[in-house]
Amino acid sequence: LAWHKQKFDLVAAYEFYAPTAQWDAREPAQPGKDFWTHMFSFGGTYYFDQEKTWAASLLARYEIHGEKNHQKVTAGDDFHFEWGISKSFAKLWEVGVVGYSQWQVNDDQGADVTWDRSVHDEVHAVGLEVSRFFVKPQMNVSLRHEQEFHAVDRPEGHMTMLTLTKVF
Repeated sequence: LAWHKQKFDLVAAYEFYAPTAQWDAREPAQPGKDFWTHMFSFGGTYYFDQEKTWAASLLARYEIHGEKNHQKVTAGDDFHFEWGISKSFAKLWEVGVVGYSQWQVNDDQGADVTWDRSVHDEVHAVGLEVSRFFVKPQMNVSLRHEQEFHAVDRPEGHMTMLTLTKVF
């Protein structure tokens, strides 16, 4: 759901992830996580000027994880948000500083949990994003790169995303 006003835009969403991929406990890298997740999102963008060339955005999410199908493990819930401050040029280019933070908010549960339940995942990131809107095909192309830091109980690295958005 989305609401658009003169100085701000708001969005609310419900999403889910289904355990549809093959899963094997002996494989550390695989496409599936072997459990359902329900995610609730709420966010918005505030425009600092009438022309909407300066903006600040925040999108918060809460994830509720189900029990794994092949183990007695339920991962702790996660809270995370993405943020950005941007400047647009000629209504075609947008440049900004972006980032995200993620925290596990409660302990992992289940009879098959063999690790310290009180250690919660956490990570933060900051970076840059550049996007370009192409009028004729009604398409937006965005390139984002973020450096993670202060990772707890998870890998830490770089994340680069190329996003293509087509207006229909």
